[in-house]
Amino acid sequence: MKCKNCSNEISFNTTRCVICGAVQEPIILRITPEEAKEGCKKRVHAPFMANTILVSLQPGVRKGTTFQLQNAQILYEDGETKTEPVYVRVSVGKIRGGQYAYKKKKIVWPWILLASILLLAGAFVFLLSQGFFSLGSQMPTEEPSTEPSVEQVQTVPTTTAPKVYYEPIFEIPHFEERVFLSQLDEDLYFAFCAMYDSVMSFEPDCTIPGGVDSDSFTLLLHLLNMECPEIMQIEFSKDITYYENAQSGLVESVQWNYTMDRETYFEKLKQCQAVVNALIATTEGMPEADKHKIVFDYLANSCTYAAEGDDVSNAYGAMVLGNAKCDGISLAYKWIMEDMGYRCFCLFGEPVSGGMNHAWNVVEVDGTFLDMDVTADVRYTDRKVPILYQAYKVSNTWIRSQYKLNPVFEYFSDIPGTDSMVYSYYATGEIFVPSGTEFDETFARQLFLACDGRGYLALQFESKADMMAFVENLSAYMNTQAVAQDLYGWSWESATFEAYQVVYIKMTKN
Repeated sequence: MKCKNCSNEISFNTTRCVICGAVQEPIILRITPEEAKEGCKKRVHAPFMANTILVSLQPGVRKGTTFQLQNAQILYEDGETKTEPVYVRVSVGKIRGGQYAYKKKKIVWPWILLASILLLAGAFVFLLSQGFFSLGSQMPTEEPSTEPSVEQVQTVPTTTAPKVYYEPIFEIPHFEERVFLSQLDEDLYFAFCAMYDSVMSFEPDCTIPGGVDSDSFTLLLHLLNMECPEIMQIEFSKDITYYENAQSGLVESVQWNYTMDRETYFEKLKQCQAVVNALIATTEGMPEADKHKIVFDYLANSCTYAAEGDDVSNAYGAMVLGNAKCDGISLAYKWIMEDMGYRCFCLFGEPVSGGMNHAWNVVEVDGTFLDMDVTADVRYTDRKVPILYQAYKVSNTWIRSQYKLNPVFEYFSDIPGTDSMVYSYYATGEIFVPSGTEFDETFARQLFLACDGRGYLALQFESKADMMAFVENLSAYMNTQAVAQDLYGWSWESATFEAYQVVYIKMTKN
C-alpha cells in the first residue's frame, strides 16, 4: 500500500503515513445493529497502535460515522512511539466471530410466564393440602403425630457460575475462513480470543476467562500455533508455563516466553506481508491452477529444509530467511493462500511407522479441499532433482494415511478433504499409474519428452507394489525403449521417493 500524499510504501500503518503524516483509511470499528441502536462501549486497536482505547458510542449511532481519537500511541517503524490522533469509522452489521463478538439479547418474557405458572401451581398445591379444596371423595386421614420428626433435610447451597463473556481487542485475520477456529464453541472462542489478544499485545501472561481444562488448553495452544501464521513471537515447541486452580483443576492463566520484542515482530510481519503482496501482484488475473503452482514453486525453490535455527518453525523462516521446518513451511503456505482468498489449514501428526512429526496443508480449490505437502519438494542442501509435486492437490488418504493425526483434532467434527486423486499433479498430467494398470504407453511417451528437451521423467504409482516391481525391472524397460526409440548414446539415472511413490529418471545425452 502506498501513501496517497507522498507515495511512501506503507506496511502496517493504514491510518497515518509515518513519513509525511497524511491520513489514510480510518480504522474500522465493527458493531452490531443492536449495539448501534442501544449504544455500547468498544475498544479500538490497530497493529500500528501501542495501546487500546475504550470508546463509548451513543444510542442511535449511524453506519459510516467517523470520529477522531486524540490519544492513540502510534508505533513507528524505527521503534519510536508518538501520541497522535487517528480516525475511526463505524461499521454496522451482523458480526460472526472476529474482533467484536455479537452477544445475543436474552428473551426474558417466556421465563417470566413459566415462573408465574409454577408459582400459581405451587399455591394451588399448598391450598389443597390445607383443605381449602376437595378433589373427589374424602379420604380418611391419620391422627397427627405428637412425636418430633426425626427426618433431617439437608439443604446444599447451589451456585451457578456466571456466563463468561470476553470482548476481543484484535480482529483475527480470516476468522470465518479458518476451518478450526470457526468450529470452537462459545466458551473456547472467548478463551482463545483472550490468549490471542495477550500474545498480540506482548503481555507477559494471560488470564483465561472462566478457565479451561487441560485438554482444551492444549487445543488452544495448538490453534494459536497452526491456525494463526501471523503469530511468530512465541516458540510453541518450548515449554509454556501455565497455572491450574487447585480446586477446580482448570487452567486459569498462562505465562508467555517471547522470542522477540514488539519492534522486531512488526519488522518481520512487514517483510512477510511484502512477500505475500508480491505473490498476489504476480498472480493477479492468472488462472487458479497457475496461482497455486506459482506459490508452491516459490516456497519449494526459495526455502531449504532446516531442522534447527531461528524462526525455522514460523512463516518468517520460510518466506524471508529461506530456512524452515515443515511447520514453518506449512504456516507460510497457509498465510499466502488465505491472503489470496483461499481457505487453507494445517494438519500435523506422528508417522505411523515411527519418526519425526510432520505438518502439511489442506487448501480449498473450487469447493474441494485438497492435501498439499510443500515440504516434500523444498530444497535440501544436497537436492539434485527438480520439483516433483509428490503431494500436490492429492486425496485425504495420500498423506494422512502415513500419519496419525494429533489428538487435538478429535475435538473437531469436520476435517474436510477429498478421497479422489483426479486433481493431483500426476493425474492431470496423465502420469499417475492406477493400481494394476498397464503403463507401457505412458512410460514411452514420457521418455520421449524427457529426451526431447525436458531432461527427465517422473511417474507416480497408486500401488507401492507396482512401483517396486517397476524399479526392479527398470533396466529391462529402458533397454526396450532404447531399441524402440533409438536412444543409443543416452545414459540415465533414477531415484525412488517411497513416501509418495514417485520414480524419477534423469536422461543425459552422452
